[in-house]
Amino acid sequence: VMMNITYDNMMRNVQADENLYFADQVGLDKSAYRIFNYRLGSFASFRDNQNAIQMRGIMFRTDDEPELVCLPMEKFFNVNENEWTQNLDLTRAQHTFFKEDGSLISTWIGSDGEMHVKSKGSLHSDQVKGAYKVLNLFDDLRSRLYAWTILGYTVDMEYVGPDNQIVLAYPWSTLRVLG
Repeated sequence: VMMNITYDNMMRNVQADENLYFADQVGLDKSAYRIFNYRLGSFASFRDNQNAIQMRGIMFRTDDEPELVCLPMEKFFNVNENEWTQNLDLTRAQHTFFKEDGSLISTWIGSDGEMHVKSKGSLHSDQVKGAYKVLNLFDDLRSRLYAWTILGYTVDMEYVGPDNQIVLAYPWSTLRVLG
């Protein structure tokens, strides 16, 4: 079921909860963008505000009428962290994956028709610059990501590397596709 994700819902969330906010930025394509995000969002911020769970870097082009251009995966919680993650039946899980320890990077198509990447909260962060460096080394990866993104998908990746250590150490910089 597709949720009714709208710019107006995101703006209402920002007005209703101080833990939810937006940042306006200009992309490499010279267009204006608004990225919606959360600070140290409490569970109540996500439970009580429509579509707040999507405010993990969702981005709209705002040159004219707001247009959704990037929809990263929704905010997720640890098992037993809150009421949404209690009493889960994990015996039916078909796949499990490692939790990568880096920064979320998502693809999007700019007004210039090119594929770009962003972090959860920025179009120009050090993590974004690192992701571009990795993409410039792997033409095949870049072309596959473009193929999915031009179809309207947001590809989420984790940027990991020695220059972006959160907890775990990684010997080299890379992008790990998450979805």
